[in-house]
Amino acid sequence: GEFFTALEFGWTDQDLFGLAYLFNNLHVSAWHSDKTGKGVTLTGSYLVPENRLGVFGRLGWASEDASTIYENYAAAGVTRGIYKDSMIGIGVSWGQAHGSNVDQVATEIFYRWQMAQHTALTPGIQFLSDPALNEDDDLVTVFSFRLRIAI
Repeated sequence: GEFFTALEFGWTDQDLFGLAYLFNNLHVSAWHSDKTGKGVTLTGSYLVPENRLGVFGRLGWASEDASTIYENYAAAGVTRGIYKDSMIGIGVSWGQAHGSNVDQVATEIFYRWQMAQHTALTPGIQFLSDPALNEDDDLVTVFSFRLRIAI
C-alpha cells in the first residue's frame, strides 16, 4: 500500500459563456506520496481576447526522492490566435533532473490547427539543449504531431 495525497487551490475567470474560464486561471497544487516523495507546482495562463494573445507559465519543485524527472522546473510561453480558433505559439522550459548537475533547456514552436469544435492537430518542433537522462547528446531536435479529441 502506497498513499498519494494532493491538494489544489485555483482561480478561474468568471466569464462562463465566453469560455474565458478555460484560459484565464491560476492554480497552486501540492502532492505527497508515501514512497515517491512530494512536490509543489504553480500553473497559470491568461488570454487577452481583444488581440488573441495568450501567456502561460509553470513552476515546479519535487523532493530529491520524488519519482519525477525534474527536481526543479520552470516554463513559460506565448500564443497568438491567427485564424478562427487556431493558434501559433512558442514556449521555453528549464529543468534540473534528479541527480544531475546539468540543466536542460527546451524550446518549442507549435501550430494548433483547430480542425473541428472538438478536434485539434498540433504539429511542433522542439529543441532540447543538454537533454535530461541523455549524456550522449548536447542537442536533440524532436518533431511532433499531437491529436486532441475532446469528448
